[in-house]
Amino acid sequence: MASHDPEIEKAFASVTKSCLGKSLSTHEQYEKWLLQHVRPPVAQKSAVSGQIMYVPSYSYYTEPGKRAITLEESVEEGKKMLGEADLSHLSLSSASSILSPIKLYSPEVKFGTLSFIEECGVYFWSTHCYRGTWIGHAKYCAYCMWPRNSEYCFGCDFAFSCKSCLKCYHSVELSRCFEVSHSNSCSDCLFCHNCENLTDCMFCFNAKGLRYAIGNVVVGEAEYRRIKKMVLDDVLRRLEKDKKLEWSIFTIGCKR
Repeated sequence: MASHDPEIEKAFASVTKSCLGKSLSTHEQYEKWLLQHVRPPVAQKSAVSGQIMYVPSYSYYTEPGKRAITLEESVEEGKKMLGEADLSHLSLSSASSILSPIKLYSPEVKFGTLSFIEECGVYFWSTHCYRGTWIGHAKYCAYCMWPRNSEYCFGCDFAFSCKSCLKCYHSVELSRCFEVSHSNSCSDCLFCHNCENLTDCMFCFNAKGLRYAIGNVVVGEAEYRRIKKMVLDDVLRRLEKDKKLEWSIFTIGCKR
């Protein structure tokens, strides 16, 4: 189902402009690529009403299956109780059948101030978010797992205190980064892993405190920007044509 929130499309254009140098449009066309390394929300039907709800893709949330109900429905269902006669026959072996009328489970978690949340599972104090899970104190995020205290993030998994990031993973305090993983306090970087305090760097691994570096080698601003333009031109060409990119931070250094 497509998002009904036009702000998500505006946010996608803003994030791609910040990270790639050019705005891409119609985020739904890139959904498969954006969710490539992200645990997506899973759709479940309520056992009471058939209403669709979305939950994180963890067994804790998905195993209830046909016994799942929405958070709102759990209020009324919680008023049901067993009779005294049922309790007298209750044992581990009989529990499944005797508890059947009341053993309904709500995998939904939502609290705090919320607005414009679509197809998300487990969210609190957030606004303008789409197709994500474990969304906390976030805004303008889509196709993300656990964007906490973050904004304008797309295709990210575990992005804490990040802003304007595209396909970043297990990282903290990133800004305008693309395909960065397991890093912190970096800005304007692409294809970097396990890095700290990097600015304007690409293809760096296990590095700290660098600026205008490529492959952990400082090359200077002019050379860096020349090569970055070549890389991003190629990235954009492929994305606009195929709506996906063959390489990610997890595969860029691997033999094909």
